[in-house]
Amino acid sequence: MNKKLRKNLIIAAVLAGNLVLLVAVVMFLLTPDETTQSDISMPISVKPQDKPRAWQKINTINISTETAHTLAVKADGTLLVGDDDGITFYDMNGKKRVSIVLRGGIVALTSDKDIIYAALPRQIIKIAGKKLIKWPEFDSRTRITALAITSGTTGKTPEPQASRLQKSHRQDAYATMAGNAGVPPAVSFLFIADAGNRKVYCYTVDGRKIWETGGVEGETFIIPSPYFDLAPDGNGGIWVVNPGRHRVENYSATGKFKALWDPVPAKTMLGCCNPAYLGVLSGDRFVTLEKGLVRSRLFAPSGKVINSVVPESDFAQGVFRYDLAILPGDRVAILDGFGNKIDIYARNKGQE
Repeated sequence: MNKKLRKNLIIAAVLAGNLVLLVAVVMFLLTPDETTQSDISMPISVKPQDKPRAWQKINTINISTETAHTLAVKADGTLLVGDDDGITFYDMNGKKRVSIVLRGGIVALTSDKDIIYAALPRQIIKIAGKKLIKWPEFDSRTRITALAITSGTTGKTPEPQASRLQKSHRQDAYATMAGNAGVPPAVSFLFIADAGNRKVYCYTVDGRKIWETGGVEGETFIIPSPYFDLAPDGNGGIWVVNPGRHRVENYSATGKFKALWDPVPAKTMLGCCNPAYLGVLSGDRFVTLEKGLVRSRLFAPSGKVINSVVPESDFAQGVFRYDLAILPGDRVAILDGFGNKIDIYARNKGQE
């Protein structure tokens, strides 16, 4: 066999082999897959049903301002919204009733029947009908963050309703009485939280200072950021948030430190300074509005979390522009300054 013929035979063999391989591949690809779905055994992921929420949103009130800072509620359920230009009143149906023009930025509000107390950063304004009474300005370090009205009591101030609240071994607040100011019986007091000076002041409603406190001696208020809230305790005294210590302290109308509340376990409250805002429901249960991881929760007097009022998934996480107020019937109102609205929540039946 000559050399040229051998070469041609080799080439032909290679081509034939490639052709057989090509045919085999084509036949494999064209063969129908007879495997049925029932032949496939693999785990099936089933999405669990969402746990029923303890609270539900029952109303949303749209507000006509983009600079809302603070929210308060009158005894009749009227909502008060403070912003850069003053105060706007809304009824529970969301109808705008009246506005009061007050320049300078309203940072806190409270009411005593038909009298409104509004705070600018360094000044209190008393509003009685169409009459505005401006109190003297506080010092340049002052940064008012919260107001609360409580009713004084004659004789011994009752203890907070919840006996499970922790009683401190320290019986007295680091409080200073003002001049000859005694505590008048059965009157209302205006409490003022000042984040700039890290103090709480107690005034009569006509502007006379009774006492001030920087907290418990040796455990004073820690205020890393301008969130320093107050809530009446229902017994003439006041609950004061000590945000840097992640706890809430109770003071009588005379300035006596009576009890403290803190969440359990200790790291339940996250961030540098929480709760940012506080509300008290019946039975000395606490509603918090927390910043950092923005959420609202309900706590028992023991400090244990009862449930979530509004989970973090329902809030826009970022710059914190919210406020909290308690409505009649233990309903919770949350001001959303970014969304220009007030969301109102009520507990579902069967929930604590």
